Amino acid sequence: MFYSVKRIIFVFCTLWSSFVVYNLSNFVNNEELIENFEKNINNSSSNDVVNELVNNNQNMDKENVVMTLSIPKLNINNKIYSKDSTENNIDKNVQLMSMSDMPDFINGNVILGGHSGTGKLAYFKRLNELVVGDFVVLNYKEKEFVYRIVNSYIDDKDGHIVISRNLDKNSITLFTCNPNDKNNYLVIIGELV
Repeated sequence: MFYSVKRIIFVFCTLWSSFVVYNLSNFVNNEELIENFEKNINNSSSNDVVNELVNNNQNMDKENVVMTLSIPKLNINNKIYSKDSTENNIDKNVQLMSMSDMPDFINGNVILGGHSGTGKLAYFKRLNELVVGDFVVLNYKEKEFVYRIVNSYIDDKDGHIVISRNLDKNSITLFTCNPNDKNNYLVIIGELV
């Protein structure tokens, strides 16, 4: 309940500050603006305002899906969100890393991280089953990008990942905690077919 009250106050303050800025910047008749503002506030309940904000935020994240990831061998089909989306978070989804390129970037590298383990967010729990020759598919801008796995290796879990790939080819890097040793990362490299 307290959270809802805080949101209502935030919405009111936001609307009020927008009203003031609009009024000052456009030199519009104050009485007319106040009348319109009061009509808008009076015509919608506080719950309607909060619900509209929540729905707009949810719709924004739905629109921030930039591609889908498919790994047929592992029955993985995930949405990948834009780098600036709140849904692009390894604790919610497979994460598109900030240093990642997009699939259509020449000689670029799409870098995706996900959890292994047993929880519902362990999207990469079976990543260790991929072998050289398996396929990973990204659908991006209505085009399919198919990658063949060319390498897998273990890297120390020390806060960064060493990516060993051919810089003259488009590639994908998938990584997760090594299911056999949580002190290491499992890194999978694929090249565009």
